[in-house]
Amino acid sequence: MIAYIDNTGLLRISDAKIKSLDGTTTLLTEPATFTIYDSEGSEVIGQVWPANMTLSEPGNYAGLLESDVEFLPNRSYTAVITAGTAPNARAVFNVDLYPEKRGAE
Repeated sequence: MIAYIDNTGLLRISDAKIKSLDGTTTLLTEPATFTIYDSEGSEVIGQVWPANMTLSEPGNYAGLLESDVEFLPNRSYTAVITAGTAPNARAVFNVDLYPEKRGAE
């Protein structure tokens, strides 16, 4: 996913599901948060982590990336999204972020 440097943005996931022990899958409806890490595994500064995500409908979440997040160009970052809390009802997703200057080609 592209994230723009010095710009507010949205981190979105859709159709997020969890698989039960019996093999059935269910769209997530639990509260979710996300934290962004750099390639060294440190939290990126500029925003308070974990940040909450909004559930728009089952399986679809969005979280605000503040313009103060200190992304550096040509580096990769990982957003770790956690939905739910109980060990048997928690899902964790990793989303790779690639920051760019807006208007850069």
